[in-house]
Amino acid sequence: MSLANYRSQNQPTDSAEEAVLLRQTGSQAPAAVPLKVPKNPVLREARGRKPPGLLDIFLRHVDAVVMEQGSRPTGLPLVLVAGPRVAATFRGLSRNDQLVDDHVSLDPHLMTPDDLATAVAPVFAAAAAARVAREVGAFQRARDHELAAGDLADIGRAAVAGRVATLLIEADRFEGGRFDPATGAVEFTGTPSGPAARLETGDVVGAVAETVLARGGAIVALPRIEMPTESGVAAIYRY
Repeated sequence: MSLANYRSQNQPTDSAEEAVLLRQTGSQAPAAVPLKVPKNPVLREARGRKPPGLLDIFLRHVDAVVMEQGSRPTGLPLVLVAGPRVAATFRGLSRNDQLVDDHVSLDPHLMTPDDLATAVAPVFAAAAAARVAREVGAFQRARDHELAAGDLADIGRAAVAGRVATLLIEADRFEGGRFDPATGAVEFTGTPSGPAARLETGDVVGAVAETVLARGGAIVALPRIEMPTESGVAAIYRY
């Protein structure tokens, strides 16, 4: 996105409001969405503080939109690509917990989509590795205090009770069976032999994960080699 301070040629400089244009790059016809920013004299004089600049207002709006439409639904790390000034300003006002510590100090408007992907990839990979280490470490510490489990049957009951804060699952792990959403009871039927059979058999891991999400828990998918258990699941309890 880019920021432009737009003012009509016939509009006086002391008008009641300014307009901010948000332009989404990377498409043949970039969309411009006007965002009216009121000039509030009360805000300007409030407590003697300097009112927020146009860049601050723009970046706060960007931060809110990214959280609502990207970070909250996906839980993915957020990598910032910006020049030094914009990066420092954005970090100072962002409320996004998914924003990683490192960033790419380049102007994204001068980069192609392929350039962006290449520049972001190592930062994203480092952030993902750090999260894996953090979550596995949290599981191990919780297990030392009897606040974690690696048995799917135990986790199923805890999920229904709302005890699971974070569930680590092995990526692409499938356990055939039935899950009782009322009691959390798990009944295993074995792993189906083929894709067609999977359609007729419930995925217990998936069902438990959905229950954890429905009760405000987080799901983290890990490669098999990174899992701290052999069962394909590892839960960190709230209590």
